[in-house]
Amino acid sequence: MKKYLSLFTILIIASSCVTPIEREYTTQSNNVEFTVDVPKEMVVNRLISMMIDQNYNLTSQTANNLTFERELTTGEEFQVALTIGNSYSDNSRIGSYNLIDTPKGIRVIWKGYYSARMIGGQVNTDQIDDNATFNRNMAGFMRMKKELESSYNSSK
Repeated sequence: MKKYLSLFTILIIASSCVTPIEREYTTQSNNVEFTVDVPKEMVVNRLISMMIDQNYNLTSQTANNLTFERELTTGEEFQVALTIGNSYSDNSRIGSYNLIDTPKGIRVIWKGYYSARMIGGQVNTDQIDDNATFNRNMAGFMRMKKELESSYNSSK
């Protein structure tokens, strides 16, 4: 028994010493963002296509904003119910893109968050801004930027 207790103690200590993930990118807004030099319509179409491929539904579209929503996975549902919602709340994941015209092109800023709609109408949100998600999304958007600009420049 003492042997198992020692092993368990070592596992707890080792797991608490995990090095945190550092951000690989820095941005002006401290959110996931990129600027791409192509027509806004190309960016909007690509974002809509990408998000629909990830099971999101387009819930709102204006000239400068796209908002998407999807159901949570089982793991996300458990996490949201424990942190900002409860077992009775209607939980979802929201992704929002702001599209800003700049002299250098279209500046795209992404914000993602979990939303829990309580039975009484209260809505709790929690922004998804951990470094691992930030790095993964920035890497994906840098690929998208390169693909969009390459496609646009080759069609000129």
